[in-house]
Amino acid sequence: MINYNELDNYYIGIYMPVLYNVGGVFLRLGEPKESLFYKVDDYHYVDVNYPKISAYIIKRSVPLDIKYILSEDSLRKVDSKKELVNNTKLVKRLKFNSNLYKK
Repeated sequence: MINYNELDNYYIGIYMPVLYNVGGVFLRLGEPKESLFYKVDDYHYVDVNYPKISAYIIKRSVPLDIKYILSEDSLRKVDSKKELVNNTKLVKRLKFNSNLYKK
């Protein structure tokens, strides 16, 4: 269940699936999608709506072998419980467990 006392760790952002990656160079990306993310650390974010999606913030000159990238420029903090509720469904809020992602 989402802990509403942790609003500072929730962000709305745009992610893109990596369709074709050669040695850390992304040659083809999928359609951008907006979702609600839980911040695990400065680089990793987990999609609250689809917890199997773990997105990574791209930093320059770092080769990566990942499935989803998250646009750092698109990230904005969730300011209220209402905004968090508007960006996810009830079942997802009840099932999401941020403790699974803490290091």
